[in-house]
Amino acid sequence: MAKWGEGDPRWIVEDRPDATNVNNWHWVEKNATQWSKDKLTELLVGLTIENDQLRCDIKELKKCDGEASANNRKAK
Repeated sequence: MAKWGEGDPRWIVEDRPDATNVNNWHWVEKNATQWSKDKLTELLVGLTIENDQLRCDIKELKKCDGEASANNRKAK
């Protein structure tokens, strides 16, 4: 661990009042909303669930609300 003031100059989040993630040095956040909607559609449409008393066929995904994101910290 570097002493205060002796660290890599790219470690500038501490010095910024807004804590901006400059050049994605500390973390990367990617929007995964559309990928998630596509994946849910792929997995659910055409699925049949049944037991002795009933049967459920999923024919379409009409609505999918919300957000999804993928986070990566320092490429780990």
